[in-house]
Amino acid sequence: MQFIQAIAETTNNFINLIRARGWIFALQAILIHTVLYLLFVPNPLAWLIIFPLFLAYSMALLSYAHMLNSFADQKIDSKVGKSFALEKFPKLFALAILTVTGIISIAVPLLFDAQSIYIGVISFLLATFYSIKPLKLKENGLAGVLTASLASSTLPLLFLVSIIGGNIMLGLFLSISLFFRQFMLELFHQFKDYENDKKTNVKTFAIRLGQDKTKKTLGIVAVFYLIYLLFSFSFGVLEGVILFSVLLGNSIHQITEMLSL
Repeated sequence: MQFIQAIAETTNNFINLIRARGWIFALQAILIHTVLYLLFVPNPLAWLIIFPLFLAYSMALLSYAHMLNSFADQKIDSKVGKSFALEKFPKLFALAILTVTGIISIAVPLLFDAQSIYIGVISFLLATFYSIKPLKLKENGLAGVLTASLASSTLPLLFLVSIIGGNIMLGLFLSISLFFRQFMLELFHQFKDYENDKKTNVKTFAIRLGQDKTKKTLGIVAVFYLIYLLFSFSFGVLEGVILFSVLLGNSIHQITEMLSL
């Protein structure tokens, strides 16, 4: 029994180390948009090979971005009582996991053509400099929200579209949809962290806007996203019904939260 408890505790600590609970909803949104894209692209190879590879790549990139942020903000997080299990493992082990996820994040794009490489490298660089100096885009107001929205979700989906190369307009539509989702998610996260960021003098976009303007911005973006989803029907009636229903269903809880602030 103690052995099982030890395994469970270690597993939980590892989940916290890679901050899976922090990016699981982002991964869910990425996968839903990815499946919708592949659903309308008749390419069996995409399902058998590219999709599993893309899933592993997305998980590695999300883990890398969140772990790097944990390392960069360790002192700041300790001031407000945040802990992401860095202290539960030897530092070399945590750095090894960060290094492996980082290598996967930059190596996978190198397997494909030049366009895919450019997108993958930009995604990796944005994920990196979101957290670390000299840029630390996280603390550069709107640039921080835009970077977080692009780096670990929107650009990876564009990377997938670039690899497959079919139905580009649908790929762009879904990438913009995913950008809206991640923008709302990131700004809402900043809104919830407002007091902690204010105490530690972290200059996020929400801090620069203030709480009231952040609420209004979230509401405005949510309304624009709802309007944007109506363009689903530009791909046809049946396609529109599928796209609109799935995308709205996946985001309705988030949108309701934004509009009720």
